[in-house]
Amino acid sequence: MSLLLRVVLLISLSLLAAAQADQDPGAASAAPAGADSAPSGPPLPYPADVRGILDRFFGILKEGKASYAAEWLCGSNPLMSAKPDIIVKLKYVLGEFSQRCGSFSGFDTLQDQKLGDHVEYIFGLGIYKSQPAAFAFTFYNSGTGWMLQNFDLSLNVDEKIKQLVAPAPEPVKSAPPSAAPVTPEPATATPATGAAPETPPPKAQAIPAPASSTNTLNIQPPLPARDPEFQ
Repeated sequence: MSLLLRVVLLISLSLLAAAQADQDPGAASAAPAGADSAPSGPPLPYPADVRGILDRFFGILKEGKASYAAEWLCGSNPLMSAKPDIIVKLKYVLGEFSQRCGSFSGFDTLQDQKLGDHVEYIFGLGIYKSQPAAFAFTFYNSGTGWMLQNFDLSLNVDEKIKQLVAPAPEPVKSAPPSAAPVTPEPATATPATGAAPETPPPKAQAIPAPASSTNTLNIQPPLPARDPEFQ
């Protein structure tokens, strides 16, 4: 092979490699450190308590892996992990927080309330570089471990804090039971001092009912007097 042919062949191979690199720039270089992807190896286990689950979730956020943090947290609930739209929504919100507010550095718990033995609610502030974000999580435990049941993330922090610190409404006081009406007694005249007290009128005598026929007395009339002439 002549020298000229070898030079033409080397130039052709160089141009072909450059064209492939322009079409797929990721193939020419390795992924940068800290990329938002799941770590190699088995998935991270879920701690036995809610606080441990959130600590691990926020630890992934600190590493700048918002997408993986969303996948891992939703993966605690099999029903939630089977709905890609929920995971996509959480990924989008966490990504927007990072773009608008900067890097994530921690979480301040403002409310931690257990409702019975199977539900726990946690509300607090995610600490970003330029402003905080409101995070609310509801976890459920049916006896097999704690899992994410619902979440509410918002940048409207002022409104969320107002709802938290607003005083509870006072209970409505019931009206006291009404007293039974008192019937006034008729007024009686009081005799003047030294005056004789009035004599009450005599009570009417009851008239006996007429005797019935069965109780009539059997009285005979008297005999007439005899004539002396015939005595």
